[in-house]
Amino acid sequence: MKKKTPTNYIVSVATSILIGLLVAICFIYILLPEPIAETNRVVSIIAGGLILGLLVGLVTAILVSRRIMFYPNNPLEEADAKIFELNDQLTMTNYRLSWSNYQLKNILQNLQDGVIAIRNDGGLVILTERAQDLLGPPQPSNYLNALGANYAQVAALGAKMR
Repeated sequence: MKKKTPTNYIVSVATSILIGLLVAICFIYILLPEPIAETNRVVSIIAGGLILGLLVGLVTAILVSRRIMFYPNNPLEEADAKIFELNDQLTMTNYRLSWSNYQLKNILQNLQDGVIAIRNDGGLVILTERAQDLLGPPQPSNYLNALGANYAQVAALGAKMR
């Protein structure tokens, strides 16, 4: 059974009242043959119809409200809160990563020596402009064997230093 929110409850009460008023209007239309001659009777019919409509609306609202169940720990609300929490954490992580990349970029730009970084699989991670001037431009590949002899020599030196 779906949980009804307070907004749904208000909509159901308003709908019930409108249904009651519709019943009252039908009641008035059926029982009102001569409106000019019977003014007193009309007033009592209108009052009776309105009272009947309000009673029908009230009974319907009570019946609808008995079917509403409120759960103290709604799993959807908990999941929603977790999603917002994860969004905040992701935003902070993204900010920290951007800041770290900015700092690293500034450090590498201000270095006089050439710097390259190579992953374990041979892929090139970082190449400063000074390193590119010293070693030449890399070939369009991600692996060390396609980068040329100068890069292979640098990688071999790095492996010896470990």
